[in-house]
Amino acid sequence: MENNQFSRRRFIGTGALAATGALLLSKSSFAQAVLSVADKPNSVVKGVQIGVITYSFRALPGTIPDLIQYCVDCNINAIELMGDAPEAYAGLPKREPGQSNADRNKAVADWRASVSMDKFKEIRKMFKDAGISIYARKPSALDPRNTDAEIVYAFNAGKALGASHVTVELPNEAHTKRLGDLATANKFKVAYHAHSQATPTLWDAALAQSEYNCINLDLGHYTAGTSSSPIPFIEKIMSV
Repeated sequence: MENNQFSRRRFIGTGALAATGALLLSKSSFAQAVLSVADKPNSVVKGVQIGVITYSFRALPGTIPDLIQYCVDCNINAIELMGDAPEAYAGLPKREPGQSNADRNKAVADWRASVSMDKFKEIRKMFKDAGISIYARKPSALDPRNTDAEIVYAFNAGKALGASHVTVELPNEAHTKRLGDLATANKFKVAYHAHSQATPTLWDAALAQSEYNCINLDLGHYTAGTSSSPIPFIEKIMSV
C-alpha cells in the first residue's frame, strides 16, 4: 500500500508485498493478531499493514457482501479490490444471448462511459462500515483495446471506491505512455505489476513517461525473475 512519504518515488507495495511480512512474524504474534478481532478486522501487525488482493478469494462466490465477509473472517482490513464484483453491483449489463464479442465490448464501453459513480461510493461505504479500506483497484478496463473513456472511468471508479491507485499488468511502452498521459490528466496513479519478467530496470520507461506511473512490486515474482534479493532494488527506488 502506498505510503504518502514515498509518493515522490512512486513506489507502491501491494498486498503481495505486505503479506510477506507475515512470514517474518513469530507464530505467537501472528496468532495474537488473528485472535484480536473485535467488532472489526485489524490486520496491522506491529505497525505493518497486512493486505490482501481479492483475487485470493477467486475460488469462492464473489459478490461484494461475500468479499466483505471473507475479509472479516480473515481479519483483513485493507484490500486491493480485483474482479467483476464492483461492476456487477453497479449494474453492468449482462451479456445478451448470441451477442458477438465486438458488440459486447461496445456495450460495456458505452455503459462504463455513462455510469454513475454512486454505486461505487456505496461499495466504499459498505467496506468502510465493516472496517475495511480499499487501497487499490484492479479493473479490467486498462487494456490497449479499451477506449480512453473506459480508462478514465476506471480512474473515477477507483477514486469513488477510495483507492489511491489502480493496478494493471505492465504492458508495452506505447500503452504505459497512453495510460500515463491519461493518469496525469486525471491526477490518479497507475501501478504496474510484473511477473517473472521483472528486472531492476523493467519500470524505467514507464516511470520516465509520467509522474503518475508507479511500480506495483511483487517480491515473489521479482525474486523469481531476477534470482536475486529485491532489497537492493527497493533501496534504489527509495533513494531516488
